[in-house]
Amino acid sequence: MDCAIRGIPCFLCGWFVTPVAGYGEQFVKYGAAQALQSPLDIAGIPEMLQGFEVTPEVQRKLWNPIEAAGLESLLGGS
Repeated sequence: MDCAIRGIPCFLCGWFVTPVAGYGEQFVKYGAAQALQSPLDIAGIPEMLQGFEVTPEVQRKLWNPIEAAGLESLLGGS
């Protein structure tokens, strides 16, 4: 997520990701990363970089500072 917030392309190695949590799929679904399905896909990264951009819209969706009232509510203040 840190890479996406900073606009740095991220590639997830699907053969390392545990499918139970589904985090990798969510990053790909929301445009924060691209998935590699096998080690053979690594050779195609230069071509993938040409068409892959973390847009400002994706960055805004990933990073939203919490407002004081929301934080207080989360911490049990009201």
